[in-house]
This record gives sequence, structure tokens and C-alpha cells, in this order.
Amino acid sequence: MLRTGEVRPHGAAASPALVAPVFFSLALLMATACATVPATIVLRTTTPPTSTAAVSTLSELVRAHTAGGGAEIRRVLVERWRDRGAVDHQGAVVVGPVDGRVPLALIARLSDLPACHGRGAGVVIEDPPRVVGCGAQDLSALAAFVLAAEAVAGVVLVVADDDDAIARVLPRAVRAWTGGGVMLQGSDVDVFEIEAVDAGGVVVELRRPDGDPSALIVASGRAAAWTSTPMLPLVLGDRLARLPQPWWSMQDTLQRLLATSTTADMVRERCRVVEVSTASTRLWCSVLPGHSVDDVIDAVVLAVDDDDTVVAVQQRRTPTATGFADLMVRVLEARVQAESPRAVTVPALRTTMAASACDAWRRRGTPCVGGVPLLVHPVERQRAGADDEAVGVDGLTAMTSRVVDAVDTIVGAP
Repeated sequence: MLRTGEVRPHGAAASPALVAPVFFSLALLMATACATVPATIVLRTTTPPTSTAAVSTLSELVRAHTAGGGAEIRRVLVERWRDRGAVDHQGAVVVGPVDGRVPLALIARLSDLPACHGRGAGVVIEDPPRVVGCGAQDLSALAAFVLAAEAVAGVVLVVADDDDAIARVLPRAVRAWTGGGVMLQGSDVDVFEIEAVDAGGVVVELRRPDGDPSALIVASGRAAAWTSTPMLPLVLGDRLARLPQPWWSMQDTLQRLLATSTTADMVRERCRVVEVSTASTRLWCSVLPGHSVDDVIDAVVLAVDDDDTVVAVQQRRTPTATGFADLMVRVLEARVQAESPRAVTVPALRTTMAASACDAWRRRGTPCVGGVPLLVHPVERQRAGADDEAVGVDGLTAMTSRVVDAVDTIVGAP
């Protein structure tokens, strides 16, 4: 077993798992026992927040974010919830019960928001009605969570800078739900992305004892060019891999995707250069579910193929996943499809070096998913982080109603 900081010698045999074709394990996404989930989801319906409440909450959050980032968002929320005893506790604001068995925690990790200081701030434009401002799409999830926490008893909302701050105020919960994916509008179907899986990864450092920079460049290029055998699910965009589940709910669409896709559209493990110097190169290499970190390290060593290049492991992270049969996913899917039969709910795989806010929860044994059913056109999604980023008022209001109903159903489930 290779431990962090040790060096993998050149020439070690690669694991057969990386040589033979491999496929995504359906069992991984179905890991949550179906016996713990009601056979039929009975959706609760609550009085939906008004359009005015959703728009004013989002506008206030966007203005706070552009004015002072996470600290200003926390200040605004403390002021909003002062009568409920909310305080800013070492970078975390909490509303709701934190003692005992918390049935559902709504989590907003502020470090995930784009940098928007001093930019366009929560302007409401009337034609068509929309909230415009940097960070508006990602902050829509927080706006919906705020209104859900105010409408549903028993749910707790934690708004914090990072995972450590979240864990300090709420170390455990039955389930956790974070922002993340959205519902992308398509010509045939609308795809609701629920972040259910975090790829693992390993940080490797390549260095040359002889200090030869040219040889180091060649070795680094070989490592960066390495990819594993193509695997399902399909990748749509750099950070999301989608596996329709259950398969039969999207069979025709899946067949079209497979018929028109190349191996470049399929998910692979690969390495990305994160730091370069004259003495060494650091790379982040992703590790997909079903593979081990050591398998990927073996493959990178073989790709480098140089006895004089040292491959040192600095960090490692194993994949995490929440079963797609979990109650949260079932409720979200039922709520969205009750309103939009053309919507398809699919798990999303995050492959970036930075783990999602759910990763830490899953490692503590808590099922966690990310994403809210905010209908966004792909062109609008590409504007995320821009000054003219926008969220339509109709879409915001519909999403907020869906979130509040889903929260009420999850909290009230036996």
C-alpha cells in the first residue's frame, strides 16, 4: 500500500482494472437500501413563497455578496433572523434546531460562490422579469433554502465559509442537501442535475534528482496526456458526468447520446497540471468510483515511463457517493416530474480537485446531494459569474416552491 508522501518506483505493474474496459458501478449509486425509502412518495404541498419574497431574498443576497462576500451574507442573515437567536459563530450562521436528531440540514458553503466583489448587484429588470447580478444563479439555492427554513419546522440551515465551520456548528444530521447543480433546459428534455458523486483524486509531484528541466517537461507531458479507458457515464461539460438512473426512464435519449457521442464524450480519469517550477511539477489525477488511488498512481508511473523521474504522492482522496435511491433524490424527482413530465433527473459526478460540500458529509456517513431544480438555459448557465448573470423571476419562484415542498416532505417522512 502506498502511503501519502511515499514514492512509487518506476516499473510497478498496473492494476488489471485499468487495462481492461470497466463500467460505472450501478451498485454504487444504489448503495442506500431501498427498504429505508417509502415505496410511494407522498408529496406534501405547502403555501408557496410569493414571487416578491423569492425576488427580494435573492436580490438582497446578491447585493450582500457583491458588497462584502461571505461575511456580508452572514451579517445580512443574522440581521434577518435576529428574533430567532441567530448569531455568526466563527464563520457560520445557523437557523433551526441543532440538538438531537436533525432530519435534514440545508447547507450553503459560501466559498463555492464566484468572486463578485464590487460588481453588478441584484438589479431587478422587468422585461422579461429577472434578477441580474454576479452570483445570482448559485445564490438562488441559498435564497430557496432561506425561505424553506423559515417555512418548515424541524429543518436546520447552515450558512458557512467552509467545511470546518459547518462541522463546528452541526457535526451530524440524518440527511444533508446543498446547492450545486441546476435543471438545464433542452429542446427535448430538461435535465435536472443532482450532484450525487464526488470523484476522488491524488496529487502527485514529478521531480528529477539530476535537475534536468527538459526531461521533467517531457515526463510531465506524458502524465498530463494520460487518460484511463473510457467509461460510462457520459460527460456533458468538464465537471459533470451523467448516468441516467433508472436506465429505462431515459432509454431513447440515452440511445441518441450513445449513437452521436465519441469516446471524448465519455468520462475518463486524467491528470491536470496544477503547479510548475523548474524543479518539479504537481498534478491532480482524478480517481473514479470503482477504482483505487493506487490503481491511478500505477497508471501514471507507467505513463511517465522514466526510471530517472521520481513520482511522489502528496495528497489522496477516495471517491464518495450517495445512493440514487435515497429519499432526497426520490422526493426531488417526484416533485419536479409532477410539474414537468419532460424533466429527467440524473446524477452528476464532480471531477474537480475541490470536493463538493457533500463530500465531507458523506465521509461522516450522512447521505448528501447537491442541486436545486432551477430551470436555466445552457447559454444562461455559461454566464454564471458574469456581471449580467440572470435568473428569471418565474423560474426562481417555481424553483423555490419545489424546494419548500421537497423540504417539507423529507422532514415529514417516517
